[in-house]
Amino acid sequence: MKLRGFEIAKGWEDRGIELPRRSTTHAAGYDIAAAADVTVPVFHPGIKPTLIPTGLKAYCQPDECFFIFNRSSGAGKGIVTANGVGVIDADYYGNSDTDGHFQVIVFNVLDHELHIKKGDRIAQVIFQKFLTVDNDDACGQRRGGFGSTDVLPKPIQIVYDLDDVLWDLTSLALQRAGIGDKKQTDFRVDRDPAFTDKEKDQAIAAFSDAQNYEDCEFYPGAEDIFDVASPEVEVSINSNSYSPEVIATKKQRLIEAYPNLSIEHQQINLVTPDSNRKEIGADVLVFIDDSPYNIAGSKAKFNLMPCKTWNTTKSACEISTSGDKIYRKTWRQHLSKYLNSSYSYVIPIKDLSEANEFVKMVIKLKQGDTKNGKE
Repeated sequence: MKLRGFEIAKGWEDRGIELPRRSTTHAAGYDIAAAADVTVPVFHPGIKPTLIPTGLKAYCQPDECFFIFNRSSGAGKGIVTANGVGVIDADYYGNSDTDGHFQVIVFNVLDHELHIKKGDRIAQVIFQKFLTVDNDDACGQRRGGFGSTDVLPKPIQIVYDLDDVLWDLTSLALQRAGIGDKKQTDFRVDRDPAFTDKEKDQAIAAFSDAQNYEDCEFYPGAEDIFDVASPEVEVSINSNSYSPEVIATKKQRLIEAYPNLSIEHQQINLVTPDSNRKEIGADVLVFIDDSPYNIAGSKAKFNLMPCKTWNTTKSACEISTSGDKIYRKTWRQHLSKYLNSSYSYVIPIKDLSEANEFVKMVIKLKQGDTKNGKE
């Protein structure tokens, strides 16, 4: 019979995560380690705390819970838990939203950024029984994570692609390949009739060269995409990559640009030139991607396509609207109507700044503020 213990959370298998252990025979707490590299910014008033994934879930008896405490050496290393003591209830284990994966929410009290490495001990967990009062009638069911109850809705999900949505990759890569960025007519360069076979090979090589990603410049507005992030709104970045070196470079660039971006909110996929591993479910409110093929596979309510030479053709429009999506060139006058309809939409946008404007407006409408949306 299982009484209490730790397990690897779903999605964190095969990542070399070890189950927690006590340091000494009489220690009360189990040391918890970071499951990924995380940069924690310096604390200042108004800054949001940083979530450090553990890759773990824990089970215990119905009349028990477990506490997440600071380690005694934590403050000396700059780490303090932002919520004082974390309290995780027994019914958080295996829940449908997170599988019970618990994270450690922290501030950095040093005067410089703190670089947490995978395997660094960041907190300790102590299991404990709890008492209830006479006539206690609690009967709610837990679903989510921090601050969750049976009545809180799932967070609004916003997903941005990286390449040619947040930074200008294609222009740089094709110019360096000696092709030029005006020639491309199809998102899948290996099938683009405008390219010779040699140019196709040159283009794929350019998209596999990590140096090009190191030199990419972010578009204006890239620094603003997390302005809407909150416990009620999740912002994620999803990107396909041609090589492991590109994946590593992208992750490093994202850490530099977004120090608080957790590993759970960055999905960097290794793919072949013509494959697509992006899984955008119906629980995503807005998906921003320049590829009509990725848009076609998306189940998001709103799918925004920044206008490029390869996605403004008639054939690209037909690809993107497969799956009964509706194509709409304008949105400001009708956003409330679109939101309340049963349809999914594909909407071309001028640039990232317009995408951010759309996201802010639709979130306000979704949360019930119609003053900023036009009927």
